Amino acid sequence: MVKISEVMNIMEEIAPKRLAENWDNPGLLVGSPQNEVGKILVALDANERVVKKAIEIKAELIVTHHPVIFKALKKGEIPKRGGPKEQIDENNENNNINQESN
Repeated sequence: MVKISEVMNIMEEIAPKRLAENWDNPGLLVGSPQNEVGKILVALDANERVVKKAIEIKAELIVTHHPVIFKALKKGEIPKRGGPKEQIDENNENNNINQESN
């Protein structure tokens, strides 16, 4: 098992956040850096198929190139239900870290 913070440190070495565009959203989006994980799923996007696969293989962490959330939600804004972020939230053992550097 490894802490998500350790995975984040490795991702920072590979793709530093300082190289991200100002509109990008790199970093941990769902979960806690203190959570421990044993299985990681890597994908381009955290779409419904990827989230279902993560649940199927019992992955505790999803690392994607594209963020599941590109911009902050505004107060009173209701996100679309049933999307990848809601599936991750509903399956509490899954966390999502996204690191993108272009």
